[in-house]
Amino acid sequence: MNSSSNKKFGSKKEFEFFLRKSEEPIVIVINADWCGSCQIMIPIIEKLANEFAGKIRFVNVENEDSENLELKFNSDSLPKILLFNQGRMEDQLFGTASFEFLEKKMKALLEDSSKSNMYNLK
Repeated sequence: MNSSSNKKFGSKKEFEFFLRKSEEPIVIVINADWCGSCQIMIPIIEKLANEFAGKIRFVNVENEDSENLELKFNSDSLPKILLFNQGRMEDQLFGTASFEFLEKKMKALLEDSSKSNMYNLK
């Protein structure tokens, strides 16, 4: 994915620091090269990353790397899309979804982010 960054985290602690230090919401996309649903979602995630550039940070994490971060879930479905705001997971999605559905999720994430930033003066 070009508009979102591929990131490798060395540890859970490094991952948590990355989430906490970000002033913008973060969307973590956990995928795998062998996953058909992930391949279907690539253009949708790219379009979202372009639309929300500078407002939401999109990061790709390979499924195998996600275990090191203790991002384990009950679902084996890929891709996993995790929405974070100020280091807290706000929502999680599994499998495929439409652009329109995900666009609404991103707008809600931004709205929540702007509300919580009103109370966190730096």
